[in-house]
Amino acid sequence: MKFHSVPANRLRTFCSNFFLILVVILWTLSSAFAQTNQAKSPDCRVEAVDYKGWHAQQLSNRWIQAIIVPRNGGRLMQVTFAGHAYLFR
Repeated sequence: MKFHSVPANRLRTFCSNFFLILVVILWTLSSAFAQTNQAKSPDCRVEAVDYKGWHAQQLSNRWIQAIIVPRNGGRLMQVTFAGHAYLFR
């Protein structure tokens, strides 16, 4: 059986309580920011497209476009940023 001093127990309790409070604050702030970001970006789209004969899904907003083929294992087929395709075809 281990005996701990009273200051060590207080420090451990303080650290665990501080960590718990920090997690709750960060979780609250992240949910608040997520709600504001969703309201600001209604231009994000998911569309069904044909990619070289595959039935694909195109995820896009004003900066980036990604094409994913679910039948091919959810493979990311192409990423386009500012009109430039970044994946090798």
